[in-house]
Amino acid sequence: MRIGSALAIAVLLVGCGGDGGESLGPAPPDLNGSWAFNWTNMNGTIVGLGSFSCSITGVNATLTQVDNTFSGQINGDWTMTCIAGGQTETMTASGGVISNGVISGYRVSFSMATDDASQTGTISGNSMSGQATWRVDFGAPYGIVVVRGNWSAVRTQATAAAEVQLPAAKAGRLTGTMAAAIAGS
Repeated sequence: MRIGSALAIAVLLVGCGGDGGESLGPAPPDLNGSWAFNWTNMNGTIVGLGSFSCSITGVNATLTQVDNTFSGQINGDWTMTCIAGGQTETMTASGGVISNGVISGYRVSFSMATDDASQTGTISGNSMSGQATWRVDFGAPYGIVVVRGNWSAVRTQATAAAEVQLPAAKAGRLTGTMAAAIAGS
């Protein structure tokens, strides 16, 4: 009977992970790879000019994660469309960086090119989403404008990184200034 009892206890301990150690919990989400980002309802008000709303689409980025931090490179072209005073302006720009990325459980935060363009949100499998708050300096006489909205991203297949280029110099003041903040120029 002793051998049978000892064997039963050994099987029970092995089956329950009875190694005496504590569980480390689930591994942090893995953000390594290619992601497609979009921003919507990025709203702000410029004193003297009124309110505006922008969307940003086609932001493809390659993220690199180390432990609970990450950074990234925006690859290729992306588009920004802004509506202000009944007029719509669209521009295409290239490149940019994602910096200061932090993962805490399933929460994520990062910056677009500057600490003044922050995103916070949650990770769920192969998607992320949340809120964005940007401080954009439109220069005199308008100054710094706070722009808030939503962002989302989905994991895509891996793609080769493209050469980073700065936004077009002939972009309109509104989209050009915001695009420059994203691209880090």
